[in-house]
Amino acid sequence: MKSWLLVFLVSIVVVSSAFGDVAVIPTDDGQDNLLSAYRFATGKGLDSWVRYGAVDSAFANLYGEVPILWSAEGATRGSFIYPAEVSGDFDFSSTSITPEALGNGYSINLSSGTHFAIYKSAITDFFGQSATWEFSYFYDLLDNYIDFAGYTVFDETTFADIPSSVKIIIIPAFEIGDSATEYFDRVAEEFPEFGGALAGFLSSGKTIYAEGNGCYLLEKFGLLAPGSVDLSDPVDGGEERMIAGVEAVDLSVPMGFPLKGSGIYTVFGPTLSARLPAVVRFTSTLDAADSGKTAIALLEGEDALGGRIILSAGMPAAGIVLAPGEYQWQVVANALLYPFCYRVNSSRSVYTGVDIDSVDVANFALPVDDCDTFTITVRIRNLWDIPVSDITIEENFKSYFDFVDAVGAGYSVSGNRITFSIPSIPAHSELVIRYRLATPPEGDERRENINSYLDYYEYMHPSNSTLEYTDPVNSLVYSFYRNSLWTLMLFEANIVADTDLNWKNILGEYFQPFKIFIIMENKERTSAVRTRYEQYVPLDVPVLWVDPMSIPIIRTPGGEFVDLLRGSADRNLNGVLDPGELEYDMDADGEPDAWVDFSTFYPYPDTIELDTIYWFNPWREEYEDIDGDGLIARDDDGDGVFEVEDPDDKIRAYRCVWNIDEVPGYQFYDPYASWEIWIDPPPLVDMAIGAPDTLGYDGPDTGGFYYPGWTNWMAKDDGDNIIFRRLVYQTIDSYEGFAFVDSDY
Repeated sequence: MKSWLLVFLVSIVVVSSAFGDVAVIPTDDGQDNLLSAYRFATGKGLDSWVRYGAVDSAFANLYGEVPILWSAEGATRGSFIYPAEVSGDFDFSSTSITPEALGNGYSINLSSGTHFAIYKSAITDFFGQSATWEFSYFYDLLDNYIDFAGYTVFDETTFADIPSSVKIIIIPAFEIGDSATEYFDRVAEEFPEFGGALAGFLSSGKTIYAEGNGCYLLEKFGLLAPGSVDLSDPVDGGEERMIAGVEAVDLSVPMGFPLKGSGIYTVFGPTLSARLPAVVRFTSTLDAADSGKTAIALLEGEDALGGRIILSAGMPAAGIVLAPGEYQWQVVANALLYPFCYRVNSSRSVYTGVDIDSVDVANFALPVDDCDTFTITVRIRNLWDIPVSDITIEENFKSYFDFVDAVGAGYSVSGNRITFSIPSIPAHSELVIRYRLATPPEGDERRENINSYLDYYEYMHPSNSTLEYTDPVNSLVYSFYRNSLWTLMLFEANIVADTDLNWKNILGEYFQPFKIFIIMENKERTSAVRTRYEQYVPLDVPVLWVDPMSIPIIRTPGGEFVDLLRGSADRNLNGVLDPGELEYDMDADGEPDAWVDFSTFYPYPDTIELDTIYWFNPWREEYEDIDGDGLIARDDDGDGVFEVEDPDDKIRAYRCVWNIDEVPGYQFYDPYASWEIWIDPPPLVDMAIGAPDTLGYDGPDTGGFYYPGWTNWMAKDDGDNIIFRRLVYQTIDSYEGFAFVDSDY
């Protein structure tokens, strides 16, 4: 049977056009769901790829990485800034402002992996418990609040096992023994090399965060100047839940950003030296004399051996449990997020310019079977009011692609790495770099091995990026990694459909049905969308001889054409032969010679139209000569326009259409649809008996042949003369019917 299958490639949601405002997500008392806001920010810091929604063109491009920023200045200070549409799936509070209203800020760049290491000292107390009693509270923090990265636990003997991906060591508060320094003295005595290990960690540009009296460990090992942490003059919060009021004195770093809670949980906190760079000071404490002391201090660069040291006199991690409802986790979260904050932002995007006849495919798609060139844009923005210098960007593109060219900055190429060098970027300015890559040419083995390059189903990261720069405030060198860019590799959906018939010979002289099935399979991983299946179901049914059995059967095109059984049209498509619908009945038995039973369609077609078509025989690769005049219709170029026409060769057929829509990758339907065609075959015995009378021979006369086409059903010799054979009724296993025996008439 004749059929068409129209398939469109898979879609993914297309990003809409740019808009004028950016989302402001407050983190102070104006936020209704603080935890949701932080999880949104860390989620975007991990994966900045935007799959849907509007994007502000001042900060990002369509089909690319959209940054999450942290405002450090003005009315939005402490708020997360997201230059794209915030989905309604999130329940935190947000407002919007114009991009021009933003001042200094940070970009938050996170990556998966183990980034935190919690110190659990091997020194134990009288009960065999670790002297660092507060360590378990950090489990709660990192499991339930700041859960964007993994953590590990170490002691003095396992420091060397800390993964290189760790960026922050957390030093919890210690127990108080017979003296305030007892357990610190024991650590220094039993593990003197531990101090050097901590110093080496700092010298690699990493961060140590210490809480409560745990800050003293750094002084004990000489990482802080003597007198930096005074354990003899403790600070306590107020009697009400031990919360000490605080105020920020350095407004530009996250530890000094506004809080939703009323202060910091502080119990027997040390007095931090006034010489230390204070970020936050106490404003109200149990002892009024402690008001004004440093609550949080920050040391960077040379003062921290090339890294960062964050000291908290209070113990907000413990306060998560001991002072519930005070949002103590936010105090620690701001400190632990600071090492992932950068005064420079890099946002990359991809544009393939794919030209496919489908509105569903966005311009980050790449057809696998074509050799295409596409562009990656890198936008580097200085988020601070001081020029930033010595910027290096390494773009490591997937070896599946070939480098073409680049513009926007000086660069060098080595293998799959492009290195861009940028001397400086002015305050609050942006530099744009573009480079082009190409997919493999035809015949390249990379096409055959594409599975080894894919990162997720049919998606591929075209490149990853590492940006390094010298910080304009503390002169330290920082770097961050980006790998949120995607290309969709288009494996054209390949749907194979076949229409099969439960065939049988039609020599049985009775009105009989034939079940027809549509079998369909998508042989590729890519889903097909907007799929439409068109099937021509014949109303006039061709019958063909099929060797070697030499019996006429109804079947899909193939074999030698015998004759055409004209059908009677079911004009109201109700599956019933209504009065007046019987058009062709050769043997006058009241049954149509051919009949399409529309009541058996499952599923029912979306549209049905009666048409006339030429019937193609793929075995001979030509259209059938239905009228037997020797003229055959021809469509030489397959464009549907026939160079040679023979209207008398056309048969009537129903054009049935199923709008299937999506067919998932590797989906198999057996069947997808089915229906029945009924046939009332000609009584060949009667034709055979009538043959002698028709040819002028003596013999029984029972009325002779009854329609002119009876000779079509007869075997003929090379001269087109009928070969008379005896027709014998027989049964062989499951076969029952008539067959021609090899004997003369």
